[in-house]
Amino acid sequence: MTDQSLPPAVCVVGSLTMDTVVACDELPAPGQTVFGRSVRTEPGGRGLRQAVAAARAGAEVSLIGRVGRDATGRELRAILQRERVNDVGLAESWSAPTGASSISVDAQGEHTAVVVPGANEQLDPGGVEEARKRIEGCRVLLAQLEVPVLAVTRAAEIARAGGARVVLNVAPAQRVSEELLSLTDVVIANETEARVLAGVAPNATPEALDAALAALGVPVIVVTRGSTGSSVIAGDDRWHVPAHEVDVLDTTGAGDASIGALGAAWAGASAEPGPPPMGALREALLFASAAGSLATTRRESVASIPNRGEIQSLIAEAETRR
Repeated sequence: MTDQSLPPAVCVVGSLTMDTVVACDELPAPGQTVFGRSVRTEPGGRGLRQAVAAARAGAEVSLIGRVGRDATGRELRAILQRERVNDVGLAESWSAPTGASSISVDAQGEHTAVVVPGANEQLDPGGVEEARKRIEGCRVLLAQLEVPVLAVTRAAEIARAGGARVVLNVAPAQRVSEELLSLTDVVIANETEARVLAGVAPNATPEALDAALAALGVPVIVVTRGSTGSSVIAGDDRWHVPAHEVDVLDTTGAGDASIGALGAAWAGASAEPGPPPMGALREALLFASAAGSLATTRRESVASIPNRGEIQSLIAEAETRR
């Protein structure tokens, strides 16, 4: 376990699930049945994966969320303890089971998922308040939308008041209130999530999407584009964060590995509260890209998350090839 007397560098507010993962040659279309090649059960949830990723990347981490008062919840807590993630903000629900999801992964490593929130839906602003001291002491808050948005908004308010940077992963895809966006320093979304967030049509041009995202007023927006890397919108500035060329086995959880690593790197960029120079964010995004790339080379979303040494080694190898 981490030292509970220390404030976390990274605080994660998010979901925990137990996932059933089916490997198949192709993902089924609506109304279609396909045969799977294998099935496995593994820990998941964006909150859990991002917390583990931040811890493996070297950060002191706390996770705030909900599990059921059941064997699955106890198993997930044991995993967090092994990963040195502080779970003092993780409460148990008497009335709802631990969350679950069903994930299908095709031969190219692409995936689809269905999430049953369970106890995750019971995280409310009051539950966030109970973990207030953990949030107030952090440098970076990571949040997603697999828990109620009111809880996320309250966590962002507390984090901002304490001088922390707020990173919001807009997943699953949905529109986000102006209030929450005003509390956010960095939004991270894939292309589908970015289009929903910006309110543009699926066939909108990249230029139209960029303009709509910039109009949201968030200081930095990162649009992840899989093997081609990420596009970054920071005011009038635009830049590209490349992905690494790797042999992809499974993309499940790769985005969470990247976001957790980003939180750890950005938290370590400055001991002072508030946003560090933009150069530090660029370096953190490069670190995050390496973590996400490495995660696609292994199966199982948590087991695939790389540690700090592995991330640094991949970055060093890429530098020598330039």
